[in-house]
Formats: sequence, C-alpha cells, structure tokens
Amino acid sequence: LKKLNLVDENSYPTWKNFIYFYWKQTFLPKKTLVSQENYPPKTGYHWLKTIKEGDNSFKNLGVSIGRKKLRYLSEYCPTEQQKKDILNLVQTHSKNGVLDQYLNVAQVQYVLQTGANWKGPIKKFRLEVSLADSKPKKGVILFCWPGKIFEEDGKLISDLLNFTPEKDLDILFIY
Repeated sequence: LKKLNLVDENSYPTWKNFIYFYWKQTFLPKKTLVSQENYPPKTGYHWLKTIKEGDNSFKNLGVSIGRKKLRYLSEYCPTEQQKKDILNLVQTHSKNGVLDQYLNVAQVQYVLQTGANWKGPIKKFRLEVSLADSKPKKGVILFCWPGKIFEEDGKLISDLLNFTPEKDLDILFIY
C-alpha cells in the first residue's frame, strides 16, 4: 500500500470516503406528515488509545479518527458507569500500566441537523438504536443525546417532543 501511495508514512489511508443519501419528500400544505427512516448506517473503524503514554486515566483516552484527528472520549458524554466500564477494558488490555493493544472502536454518524431547517420543531421524535447486531460484547456504546435514554427489547430508545436538532448524532461502539 505504501508503494502505491495509498497509505502515508504512519500507515494511515490517504483516501477519503464520502457517502451521500438523497430522497424526495413531498410536503402537502396543511397536512400532517409522518416520516420514518430505517437503514443500517455505514460505520467507520478507529482505535481507542491513550494520548499520553502511561496515563490510562479516562481524561487521557481518545479515539483516532482519520489521519491525524484525535477526539477525547469525554466528548461523547459518558456516564460514570460507562467510564468505569471503559477503564476496565483498558486495564484488561494493559501491561505495566500501558495500553499494550488498541481497542477497536466503530463509529456511526447520522445527520440530524437538517431537521433544524424545518418550519418549527419535530413534534414527536423517536430515536431507536438497535443493539441486536451492534452492541459489542463486553463493550460500551457512547453518544451525546439531549433526552433520556432507556433500553427496551434490545434497543436504546429516546422519545422527544418538539425537538430541534442542534447537532448530528455521533455514536461510538468500543470493544
């Protein structure tokens, strides 16, 4: 891959993938529209690593996203229990206090901000993240969300009323 210039000197890919989804939607005047979208999102795979070697504290854990971009796990709104679970994963894969192998991280991104362009909030919004095929065994799922989340029938669910998305959804599956 290096000979073909498909990876750089650090073995990071030199290409970028972009996936665009388009669909047509008709909004009839003075009619209520119910829209439901279901699809298996495309994932990107990354690595969990310590930013400062030898410091496995939660504040020092990050995910390498892209060639040189690094995001701290704290940016994904972890609960105290999730922090403990992640630190247990790190400790399991550490030798002499140093993370000796990277942990796999799958990332799913979903565009929500376009809903902020509507003529008002989304009256009833339901988020469902299916865990059946995506929940890592002995792993942790992290994402920031403005509402309460509960688990039911193998799904993470949140219902919001009058919801105006302020940012897109970015989910990490750490295992």
